[in-house]
Amino acid sequence: MSRGADAPAPSQAVGPRPEIGAAASVVAQSILAFALLAWISAAAADYDSGIAALNRGEYAAALAELRPLAEAGDSRAQWALGYMHRRGLGVRKDPERAEYWKRRSTRKLLGAPAPPRDQPKRAGKVAGNASGFFVDARGHLLTNHHVTGGCTGFLVRSSGEDQPATLVASDRQWDLALLKLARPRAVRPAALRIRPGPTLGEPVLLAGYPLQGLLSDELHVAVGIVSALAGPRGDARFVQLSTPVQPGSSGGPVLDSRGRVIGVLAGVLRPEDADRAGAVWPPDISFAVRAELLKRFLDRAGVRYETVAQTRAGTQDIAARASAFTVRVQCIR
Repeated sequence: MSRGADAPAPSQAVGPRPEIGAAASVVAQSILAFALLAWISAAAADYDSGIAALNRGEYAAALAELRPLAEAGDSRAQWALGYMHRRGLGVRKDPERAEYWKRRSTRKLLGAPAPPRDQPKRAGKVAGNASGFFVDARGHLLTNHHVTGGCTGFLVRSSGEDQPATLVASDRQWDLALLKLARPRAVRPAALRIRPGPTLGEPVLLAGYPLQGLLSDELHVAVGIVSALAGPRGDARFVQLSTPVQPGSSGGPVLDSRGRVIGVLAGVLRPEDADRAGAVWPPDISFAVRAELLKRFLDRAGVRYETVAQTRAGTQDIAARASAFTVRVQCIR
């Protein structure tokens, strides 16, 4: 077929110049990223506005803010909408609809577990994820008793690799467990603060590895305060914290303003308990085992721990210290 008079010669460029196309692609990506950030910010503002209206008893306004977010996939809004259906707040009381939104919220939060990466071959499968922290240079680490039940072995992510660990001691009443690495290398232990005990309103930093397979593999931290000096129903074994936590954070350290351990993160308020009490879910509440019990537990196990004084530090410095001794713990069955 012959070319018309206006057809370009084979040597002529067809389409935009490469550098112009690359620049246009970068601009488009920047606009998309900006739009995404703007949508996330707007969604967060709508959620906060909806929860505020719910707490004020303005149920129609709360529904107008929360329902679009829930339908768009916001897990927090889905849980709040389920709460409203369960109690008939601004909507018809409907247990089935409440359960529907609760299940959607749970699936959104937990997701499907990601395939393991860079892990050695092992007998058994990973049955659960938790957090822990080293208490001496010999490879002893603390976590919760409730995350060790039924486990035939443990893997601890330390020095950039998964290392096997064994269960040395456990106390169900105090919800504490002591593990030990088979071959510890360059372990940096945390320092415990036994006295004085936690004080009301004291700022704290929590460290752990929540929602493995959904969130990033790096250490996650959160800040809050000691909001009560006892746990559920006045349980003196625990202190209450103002920071909500997610599955996988159990066993992580609770640190003071000098980076010393004042507790072990043990759990959160259960949804059914919050619902019976009339609380809006999710509440900003979690609980930690007191450091005094850590001391007694480690003394009984014959483990020598550090209580050296630390200098006061900012949040970033405390988080950096926490990254040296906080580890991911996996239960193998």
